[in-house]
Amino acid sequence: MSEHPDSAWHILESIDRQALDSRRIRARHALLSSQALDKNYIDVNNDSLICIAIDYYANHGSYEDRAKTYYYHAIVQGNASNTEAAIKALVMAEEYAKKTKNSLLNGLIFSYLGDQYYSQYSFDGAIAAYSSAIPFFETIKNKTYLLYVLWRKGVSLNLADNPQQAIECLSEAQTIAVDLGDRPAILDIIASIGGIKIDRNDDITSLQTYKQDIFDIYNRYADGEIPVEHYPLIGYIYWQEGQIDSARILCNRYYSLQPHITSLNVGVLSILSQVEESDGNYKKALFYERLYSNYSDSLNMEWRNNLVQNLERKYRTEYFQKSYAALKKTSRYAMVSLILVIAIIIILAAVVIASYKRAIYRKNQELSEYEHYIRESKTHYAELTHEYNEIKRNLTIPNEHSQTLFVILENRIKSLQKLLELASICETNPDNFYRQFKEHLKVASGKNQELANDVIAIANLSCHGIIDYLQKSYPALSQRELCYCGFICLGFSPESIRILYNHTNTYSIYTLRSKIRSKLGITNDSSNLEKYIVELKKYLGKTTDLV
Repeated sequence: MSEHPDSAWHILESIDRQALDSRRIRARHALLSSQALDKNYIDVNNDSLICIAIDYYANHGSYEDRAKTYYYHAIVQGNASNTEAAIKALVMAEEYAKKTKNSLLNGLIFSYLGDQYYSQYSFDGAIAAYSSAIPFFETIKNKTYLLYVLWRKGVSLNLADNPQQAIECLSEAQTIAVDLGDRPAILDIIASIGGIKIDRNDDITSLQTYKQDIFDIYNRYADGEIPVEHYPLIGYIYWQEGQIDSARILCNRYYSLQPHITSLNVGVLSILSQVEESDGNYKKALFYERLYSNYSDSLNMEWRNNLVQNLERKYRTEYFQKSYAALKKTSRYAMVSLILVIAIIIILAAVVIASYKRAIYRKNQELSEYEHYIRESKTHYAELTHEYNEIKRNLTIPNEHSQTLFVILENRIKSLQKLLELASICETNPDNFYRQFKEHLKVASGKNQELANDVIAIANLSCHGIIDYLQKSYPALSQRELCYCGFICLGFSPESIRILYNHTNTYSIYTLRSKIRSKLGITNDSSNLEKYIVELKKYLGKTTDLV
């Protein structure tokens, strides 16, 4: 495609499009065909071919293929003088091209964008676009395209009333043209520089220096001949130097060779008028002046009409660009908002899942403790019942507290028996067992305070005032801890106490025992709490007997 575009076009043209059996292949063929047409300088103003590629690459393919598709669509629209559509396509092409590393493609897009702005008399836009293209062509060291954008930028700078920058830019372009040996470009650029010098009314010394430079170029690139297109330029310099005849000859010769007056050559009539006036031929000067005025009025009217149309297109283009920029900004905000919403949903979901997992973990942990409690209760149920019966038979204090205590203990044992039966029934339904056990704990725990009061009172009466002694000697002991000591006094084992107190967590009863040991000052690991309470009970019994 790059080295032999004509061969590429013939191959693509020979392919039967009806045989292309997929959208992707048809789009690829259309894109390559559009590229080949452009490479062979075949101007197409019908978008039927490139639209096949757009239909596919608008939503598929690489960024480079998408950028190329919109670029060649812009060229077709430009050939059809549809500048507005061309610029819209170029904006899309630029959006995709900047995501690629294809410097040539990026440069071509900005270069053609500059041409479209130039055609709309939007010279500032053209300058910006050409300036954007320059670094891309410099990167790939493509002097041909670099020459073009520098040249066009220089002309745009002059039309935007920046003559000095225009001359600098055109001089840079001229250097590249000389390196490339591009004769037409060299001659056109030097003529453009001369036109700028004339427009800004450079003095005669500057014009003579310029004249010497341009004649050197004629000698090197035009066999010493002045090109016909340069006759008005050199004629003007001759007139400035006072060489009236030479100026008249060149301008008349140009006018005879270019009788069709356009905006590009109407200036020769003005020069002829000034030449004849300088030579005293006022009638001829007036003739050329009127001719110049008539053509100028006609051309200005045409120019104004074109300008209005181009300004309308420029406005629509700018409106499109602003709308597209706003749409991109809104799209970015929408994307950020969507990402935030998704992130919040994910976080909330994670929190809910984590909470659910924690709840399940706690439930399983509690269920495991309850099951362990049931297993221990089964093991110690007979022991607890025996201890209860022994205490009931041996306790000889018939008061209100003892009656209440026996009722509570008996209810606890019966409740425990029901719980053991429930565990057997619900063995295959853990959730039901969990709910029933929670209800048991809720009911039993509500009576713990009543149980504690009665245990303390009975233990105190039956064990020589041991609870009063502990309360007085160790005021840091809580009622719960005193109750535990009371259970020991009455003869209950640690396992039985835990079952009666519904301590499903084994470690909680050990913690309670450790606190009591600490408060009683039992530091010897070999001495246990039960032994201490029994010895204290004996000591208080002896003291009571002595009294």
